[in-house]
Amino acid sequence: MEKIHLNEVLLTFGIVSRDDRLIKGVHDDSRCVKKDWIFVAYDQKREAYIEEALSKGAVVFCTHSCPFDNVYVVTNGKEALYTLLRLYYPKLFSNMVYIGITGTNGKSSTAYFLYQCLSCRENCLWIGTHHVLCKKFQQEIANTTPSLCTLVQLIEKGHQHGVHCVIMEVSSHAIMQERIQIIRFDYIVYTNITRDHLDYHLCEAHYRYAKYRLRKYKKETGKILVNHEDPHLKDLYPLIEGNCVTYGKKMSHFWLHDIVASASGLRFFLNEVSYVTKICGDFQAVNLSAVIAVCHLFGMNQEQIQTAIRRLQPLEGRLQKVWEHPFAFVDYAHTASACCALFESIRAFPHDRIITIIGCGGERDQEKRKEIGYIASMNSDLCIFTSDNPRREPLSQIFAMMCAQVKNNVMIFEDRTCAIKFAVKNSRNDDIILVVGKGDERWQNINGKDYPFDDAQVLRCALREKEERA
Repeated sequence: MEKIHLNEVLLTFGIVSRDDRLIKGVHDDSRCVKKDWIFVAYDQKREAYIEEALSKGAVVFCTHSCPFDNVYVVTNGKEALYTLLRLYYPKLFSNMVYIGITGTNGKSSTAYFLYQCLSCRENCLWIGTHHVLCKKFQQEIANTTPSLCTLVQLIEKGHQHGVHCVIMEVSSHAIMQERIQIIRFDYIVYTNITRDHLDYHLCEAHYRYAKYRLRKYKKETGKILVNHEDPHLKDLYPLIEGNCVTYGKKMSHFWLHDIVASASGLRFFLNEVSYVTKICGDFQAVNLSAVIAVCHLFGMNQEQIQTAIRRLQPLEGRLQKVWEHPFAFVDYAHTASACCALFESIRAFPHDRIITIIGCGGERDQEKRKEIGYIASMNSDLCIFTSDNPRREPLSQIFAMMCAQVKNNVMIFEDRTCAIKFAVKNSRNDDIILVVGKGDERWQNINGKDYPFDDAQVLRCALREKEERA
């Protein structure tokens, strides 16, 4: 953070003032500002927010006149915010390496694996779904990509702890809502694009457009890494002005082949080099290809990369093994494509039956429910539909959509705990139990209220109780 006096800041906007107080922070949320901070009220924010900020001793920048002291009018509120953040945090935009990872599926796994690999040689910060993590601190967040001011504050916190590399998951919402507007990336990774968030984007074309738009945030010397096997990314290539690196199962700069998957991990080749990892799921081999490609571009040598891949720890909630005999897994898959990849991996493990517990979120994309229900039913011997953050939407409506094309192997339990316990009670030692949709989330939203809930904990407790009764 730079020490900047208010009169110096105002001169940037052509405003002359004798007020030389030292500015201590910048934010666009009146709840977050403090004395001698700047609150930026853009898009005609309600005067109640302005009054709240002023009552805390903040200075206000807004786009319209207000009958209060310490309020300054600027032409464009958002542009003023971007200017203020660059003024206040200049080192964050000149001395840092930024890696942005986007896609429908695989963002969190790819980001977390990359964080582990690069942390062998750099002090890194990972900002992603539910998590912020570096060697010195960690905290939980609500969004995949936080709001711009929160994002900058997290990066500044990391910088104060010696971080020089930031690995970020970038959601389509964040791109469209300009939450990364002043960030420029050294590396941008596209994992895949299928369909998702159509409750927000309304059509697949707009969703793809949002994802493609991330390319505009690349530094001039930056690189874009693309999963070459994903057909939905083919329209991206004409939009990339050089500096494109490909990876995946199709012939690429980093060509993935000869994958051997088991319940204990993966073996695969990337070009002519062999890799071994304890990470489960052959779909993870594609994510690891992107990780290895970035590590190469980052300057790590082959031996360092192989060692890092061998030592990788799995991410909680992503094909997370909770139990053996029966095999029990928790996974975050909540799109049709992610569910397909998940079941393809699971079928490769030795098993008698597959028992699946799955739901679909309320007040979100309704079109994918029928497809997810069909995929889960067709790939399971017993499939249990249950709640998954129904929010304020009736569960009966969600289940009706999920049941549109299912086999006769589906049961419905509204209570997620009961669904998991029923699956465990009716499982045998050679079965696979798969709890899908929430991953490492620690809550469930029902009727607009969050309740504590942890799939892995509930599943583990049920299995332990069964074992003790045996």
